[in-house]
Amino acid sequence: LTPHQNWTNICGSFLEFLSLEFCSMSLLRSRTGWINLFWRRCLRIRLTKKKKGEYIYKKGAEAEKFSVVLSGTLSIIVCQLGIDFTVTRIEKGGQFGEYDLDEGHKRQHDIMALTDCILLRIHKDDYHPILKEAHAMEMKKKMSLFQSMPIFSNASREELLQLANVADIKRYTEELVKVLSLSLIHI
Repeated sequence: LTPHQNWTNICGSFLEFLSLEFCSMSLLRSRTGWINLFWRRCLRIRLTKKKKGEYIYKKGAEAEKFSVVLSGTLSIIVCQLGIDFTVTRIEKGGQFGEYDLDEGHKRQHDIMALTDCILLRIHKDDYHPILKEAHAMEMKKKMSLFQSMPIFSNASREELLQLANVADIKRYTEELVKVLSLSLIHI
């Protein structure tokens, strides 16, 4: 998996934990203090609130954090010939900052909150260890899956590792599985 896909899985699990899809913002606010306390003791992961119009960071700043948008919308802004242009928007579930952390660059653009936002932020000292652990867990899952399949019973560990490096585990909903099953019956 790419770093982006790994973070998507990690962040998806965290969003499930928070039950953001099912709780009101007032419930999220009541959980925010507890989650900050919990994560501060484990890692330097924090929930940060940003108000509409507030900058998350500006071009040239040190790359110190990877971020996931838990609520709200952000704007990536570049300045050309003295004019600010919005290049794209980042909405709930979107993430940013990994490129600069991976490459060791300073920030390449400005990011500003278009609406009030809540961000999950991971400090650079914790970013790579978490990514490494997530990759190891994903590889372990893939290897276990492949080893349980009779079609791969004669494959060597090295062959399974090569397959695990390029394979992507897809998660399907029960409804999609039913639809796919029905469509195979009609073939």
